[in-house]
Amino acid sequence: MKKIALFVLVALALASSAWAYNDDFSTGVNSAWLTWDSNWSWDAGQYRGSSAGDSATIRSDWTASGLWTYQADMTLVSQPGVTADSNIGLWRVSDNSIGILAGVTRFEDGDRRAVLLNVQYLDNINWQWSTLLQAGWYEPVPDTIFHLKLERVDASDLMFTVTGNQGFSYTSGKLSLSASAIDGATIPGLRVYARTCTFDNVSLTTVPEPSSLLALFAGVSGLLMGYRRRSLR
Repeated sequence: MKKIALFVLVALALASSAWAYNDDFSTGVNSAWLTWDSNWSWDAGQYRGSSAGDSATIRSDWTASGLWTYQADMTLVSQPGVTADSNIGLWRVSDNSIGILAGVTRFEDGDRRAVLLNVQYLDNINWQWSTLLQAGWYEPVPDTIFHLKLERVDASDLMFTVTGNQGFSYTSGKLSLSASAIDGATIPGLRVYARTCTFDNVSLTTVPEPSSLLALFAGVSGLLMGYRRRSLR
């Protein structure tokens, strides 16, 4: 009975567990942030990405599993071209390739400012991009600080929310993608393309999927039923 009680306690602990990671860069850049170039640096309590081309960084010691919420504050600093991208995303452990990318494409031309919101998936077999969301262009959007939130709301659905410091707000519906594709992208990261921006308050929260909890409790119930039968003999 003691073994069963211990198993039940462990099961309950797992059922209620939620991993919460957070980085506000207040004391610098953690060495677990890995980059492929020199375009990322600490900037007065924020993580700065600046590139004329494509540049990314990943947080190697965080893992998105089960149902998760990944979010970050993003401040637009400068944009040398007409359009530029700022993204959060999930990379693959297998080959460090990008799997899921979500973010803001900013258009600036004189006084005209607009945003296009994107969520994309990259297949690492045929290396083809699939667009899950392309919303916009929304204008005028004078906001320069955005909060990006990407959520896995169930096994095969994502949601993307963007809010700005001057009133911009957008929440997508469910964005469908196969469970295996989402399961394969587990390393959180950041990306900039043709712009400079800073990231802050980057966080990842994970909880077990309901199907996993049901299987766990089914196992506990089976053990208890078996013990009860033995006790009645």
